[in-house]
This record gives sequence, C-alpha cells and structure tokens, in this order.
Amino acid sequence: MSIERQFLKSFFVGTGKRSVSFSLMLVLVGFFLCTVFTNCCLAQKKELALTIEVDISSSVNRSGGPIPLTLRLNYFGSKAGLAGKLRFRMVSQNGALVATYLFEDLFIPPGEQTYEFLIQPPSSAVWMDAYDFYPIFETQEGETFAYPEQLLRLPGASRRSMVITIGTLNNERLDVTQKEFGSELALEKRMPSLDSVRPNQKSIVTLSRSLSVQDFPNSALEHCVSDIVILTKETFEKLSIRQGEALLAWTRAGGSVAIFLEEKVRLPAEKTDLLNEFLSAPKDDPLVYQLSDGTWQFAKASTETLLLRRCSFGRVAVGVRQDSQLLSELYSPSDRQQLFSHLWKLRSDQTDLMMHSTDGNWSFDLARRSVVRDNINFSNINDPGLDQFLRRFRPTPTIYGNGLLAETLPVGMQMLPLWLIGLTLLLYIIAIGPLDYFLLGALGLRKLTWIFFPVVTVLFTVGAIVAANRTMQGKDEGGRVIIHDITSDGLIARENEIETVVPRSGGIRFVEAKQELLTPINPFRLGISPDYTAQYGPRPGETIEEAPPLFRGRFPSEAQLVEQVHKWSPRMTRKLRISTKPTPEPSRFDWTLPVNPEDRDSYLELTRRIQAAFGKNVHAMFLRPRPSPGAYDLHNFSEKIVLLGHGEIFQDPYYDESRLDLPGMNSPQRQRQDFLQDSTYSEQSGIYSVVSQLSPKCDDFLEDLPILDTSEKKAWVLLIAVQDGNVWNIYRQYIKGKL
Repeated sequence: MSIERQFLKSFFVGTGKRSVSFSLMLVLVGFFLCTVFTNCCLAQKKELALTIEVDISSSVNRSGGPIPLTLRLNYFGSKAGLAGKLRFRMVSQNGALVATYLFEDLFIPPGEQTYEFLIQPPSSAVWMDAYDFYPIFETQEGETFAYPEQLLRLPGASRRSMVITIGTLNNERLDVTQKEFGSELALEKRMPSLDSVRPNQKSIVTLSRSLSVQDFPNSALEHCVSDIVILTKETFEKLSIRQGEALLAWTRAGGSVAIFLEEKVRLPAEKTDLLNEFLSAPKDDPLVYQLSDGTWQFAKASTETLLLRRCSFGRVAVGVRQDSQLLSELYSPSDRQQLFSHLWKLRSDQTDLMMHSTDGNWSFDLARRSVVRDNINFSNINDPGLDQFLRRFRPTPTIYGNGLLAETLPVGMQMLPLWLIGLTLLLYIIAIGPLDYFLLGALGLRKLTWIFFPVVTVLFTVGAIVAANRTMQGKDEGGRVIIHDITSDGLIARENEIETVVPRSGGIRFVEAKQELLTPINPFRLGISPDYTAQYGPRPGETIEEAPPLFRGRFPSEAQLVEQVHKWSPRMTRKLRISTKPTPEPSRFDWTLPVNPEDRDSYLELTRRIQAAFGKNVHAMFLRPRPSPGAYDLHNFSEKIVLLGHGEIFQDPYYDESRLDLPGMNSPQRQRQDFLQDSTYSEQSGIYSVVSQLSPKCDDFLEDLPILDTSEKKAWVLLIAVQDGNVWNIYRQYIKGKL
C-alpha cells in the first residue's frame, strides 16, 4: 500500500511526472481503493469471529471498592483458539478518559467463555455514575479489533453504595427469602424518615448481589467487593476449605458475615470446626456443635437463637432456621435490630438509640456535632439549615494528609529558603540594572547590553535550577507507612501500605502489586493545607492535569499500575494485603499475652517487652477516644497513654485549631490531630456518625482504615510505631479493657 501512496504523492506534487497518462492514474487509484475496501471487509469479517459482552451484574458495586467485572467472550473462528490481549478504556459521559485496563496473555478457546476480573474503580472524587466501556482486542499477530462501547454504571460521589452478597447454589437467582435478607439488612432501611425521600435522591443505597458457591473466591481480597456476606441454605456446607479460609481471613480483617444453618442438615466435622473459627472459639471448647439427631446447639448460650460475635476486626452472626423461613418469622424486632447493628458495626451510641427508639431507626442527632465541628458555616447545632447536611453520606476523604506527607517525604529533602530566593532576585536585578549600566559604561561597551542581559538571565536561571535540584534532591524519592493490624492471637489480619513518591524528574512510574489491591492516591485530596500546596502543588496559573492511570494484569494475583508523574509533585499509592493463610507477626513481641491499659503497674514490664522486640527507636501508646459527656458536645477528646517515645508523631504541622473555637461554646479546644489518631478512629460526619468501621476496600480516600468505635467506653488500641528513616511500621491491636 505504501508503493501506491508514494506513486500518487509523486504524481500530484512532482513536476516532471505530470505527463503520465490520465488513464494510468485512474487504474492506480482504483487499485488503491479496492485494496483499502478489501482490507476493511476482511477486518470486519475477522471482528465477527469474536464477541465481547460485559455482564450487567457488574453494576453491583460498593463505593470505593474493587469492581467485579464479568465478561462473556464467544469465539467461533476456524482456529483452535484466539490468543492476544484485551484492553478496556473507561470513558466518562463527557468524553474524558478515566482509566485503562489491560489484560494480557489471554487464550480464548472456541465457544462461549466467562471471565471474571477484579478492577480498581476510578477515584472516589468522581461524581459521575455512568461510564462507557470500550473493549479493544489485539491478537498475537498484531491485529487490533475495536468493539462498540458498553454502558457500565458505578456509584458516583454524590451517594454511598453498599453491597450485600448472598451465597446461592448453582448460579440460581435470589429467592423470596434471600431477597428478604437483603432488604431487611439494607443500611438505609433504618434511616430516619426514609419514606419521605425519593428513590433517586437517597444518599445511601444497599444493593443485593447473588454469588454461586462455586464462584466464591479463593482469595480474601476478592471479598472486598462486599460489605456483608450472607450464607443461607446449604451454601456454607458447599464451600470448599480454601473458600472458607478466604472468607474467614476477610472477616478477621474487618468484614461482616452472617451464616444461617439449616436445622437437621448435617455438616462434616471440618466445617463445624471452621464455623467455630469464625466465632473465635477453640476446638476443645466450641460455641456451636451438632447433636446426633442433627439439632444445632449453642454452648454457653443455650437460650439464644442468634450468636453475635467479634472475629478479630470483623463481625460474625450465626443462626439456625428452617428452610424458606424469613427473618421476620425467625427473630423478634429486637433481635433483628441487634443483627442489623452487629453486621453494620454501628456505633455503640447509635445502637443504644436504635434499641430504645419507638420506630427502630438510628438517629441523626449524633451527626449534628460532627457537621458543626467540620463545617465553619455552622456554629449552632440547632441551625435549621443543618438538616440538609445530616443526610450526606457520600465518600469523604480523610483529613490527616499533612501528617502523613510530612513523615514520608524524601530523606534530606528541603525547600529553598525564602531569604535565598529573595537574595537571588535582588542580585539579578542589580546585575541587569546598575551593574549593566555602570560596568558596560565604564568599558564603553553599552552596545553589548542586548548580549549581557540574556547571558546574565541564562546564568541566573541555570544557577537557580541547580541550587533547587541539589536542595530538594534527598537521599531517596520518598517513604512509606505500613499499618499492620494484629489479632489477639498474634496473627496479621491485614496490612495497609501507603507510599509517597516525590519524583526527581517527570515521566512514567510503574508500581507492582502481587497478592495485593492497589490504588493511586492524589495527596492533595487528603486535607493537605495551603502551606504544603504552595510548596509541592501547582504554581499559581499552572495546571497539572492528572493523567488517567493504566492498570495491567489481574488483581489481586499480579498487576501493575502505570501512571504519569511530574517533577517534585508528590504522588501516593495504597496497597492492601489480606493473607488467606494465617500469618504470625514476625517480631519477637508476644501479642497473645493479656494487656490491661488500666493497670499502670504493668506498664514497666510491657515497655521492656516492646523495646526487646522492636528496638529503642520505637513509639508505643494506648489510644482511645474519650466519650463525650453529652450527645451534643462538639469536642470529643482522645485519651492517650504514652508508654515509649512520644505521642506526637505524624502530627499535622498546619492544623488550625482556631476554627474549632466556636461562638457560644465553652468547651476547651480540641487537641491537634495526627495520622495515628485519625487512622485509628474517625470523628467525621456522614457515614462515621452511624457506623464505627467499614469493611476493607482499599479506596483512595482511606475510609476503611479506622478500627475503633468512638463511643465504646471499654475499647482501646495498642499502637506501636517503629521508624527507619522515612519508613514507618505501625502495629495496631484492638483491646477490650475494663471499666
């Protein structure tokens, strides 16, 4: 085809070839058009050999959680199979590219095949809820085939989407009883005055998702698509041991699971042992066991019909029901409220209000103080304009970005001091002004001013660039924080790793992920103050567009993030790890020994054990929120007992306390916030005015990091932070103290 193009080009632009006959030109043009038409027809014919369809069930997604993408590929070509790579371009409704997903090394055999992928969602800050998905398939031979766009709906930032996954048998749809489980446990069901809200204006929507037992994941991270998992009928019995271990690992990491056993349906011994592991009961002293006639017995709780227990950082509910028995038939209204509160990890004060209310709903009153504290436009909790803010449950970024960024910047990185910048500008003005006039005048060379001026400008510019690079170039490009959540038996329930990179030059950055979920973070959405923005953010009048990320590979097994970075502009990434197999915490510290924060006589022995395990460069403390004396008190102090080091690491250097000194409030000012405190429990309005914890999801707003209920009086967290330069290892263990 290139020969025809060269000939036509020489025909129309060459001066010596215009004598070529007109008939020859028509022949060549006709040949060229026929070739193009034939290639187009062949390409169209080849395209029809493979069809790609996105299953509409992919639209059941939770806010900020990974997206389960189901593809149906049908290859009916003549080959034994089709090898290549599949690319998806996610485009918003206004035509902007949001993200690209690349799946390589695919082999598609003849016939219809179903592929399950897990993809990371766009940023939680995106308000749109509808996207066009453009599939592109490229064969090993390099042929590319584009397919028509397909609509994909995701929860936008204007509302919060929750997901309840209900296990089924053999890909069957949810029956009446299973649907009732989803509707009865929907988070918005117990929202006050829900009936007065239009369906399209609900700030919370809970979606029910069916999942066949045979499709239950073998990886704990794949359960992060759900807030709650419910097993009914014989689904728990049909789970393989590996599937059960994955579900247990996700639950220990912070998930919620409800298991409803069938009366008279016998379980094998290994499944009964697994069930007691969910309930954190030892094998030699089980909480649930089955009699010889198949009847289920709850040990130590024979009068209960429903067991509600913590499973490390998660929640578990176990009940017994007859086939096709509804929740409303099985439990009283009070029991159903307890089940609802337990699985959604409601705050203790919300649970108390709900249990003593006449309508069985949680309350908006607890959100009033949070809204007033966080919104400078309100100074009174009785302000009538406050009501419209109480129903806002959209994803909210955390507010501790300053402390996190300060501790993970490159080692030795410094900004040019203002006095040096001012002195340099002064010398530059002197050089191009008086020095130019008097020096060249004395030499009689004032005509060289137009040479002297650009030379001096270039020298000063080069000097400024060199000085800035030498000052800002640290020993590395950034640090990271690894948060290890430790169970009472010394196992690692989950690990969150947040890495900061300040590139020394612009370009492409590659981030690897193996057995992890991975998401990019824009640090300037995490409450970064104007002081940091002025140093590391875009300059006035300058706009740095955030290039859409490219995700290649398959989550969570092995994947890679490819993103565009800019010089000196910090970028963050977050990784979430949940090991399916129990993994002991590798230090020599014994996490299984009992710890009592109220027993001050034990502090000396505890600090000795901590230093022996983690070294001298360690900070350790007990932390809990101090419950407010009243529901309308705006200030909720933390109670911090420092054992080693000091309790002000990761502190926000630019925290503005003056905005919390509200008119008419006599409470003392709230203490300065830091990363350790804000990542342990959340006092923000919105979803955390109702719940105390979210199931793991690895979002870019870090919403699922808190593990402590701000209203639970007996709960503590033991925090141990170990520093190695700008790399921090933080260990957290939940402790149930005594009143």
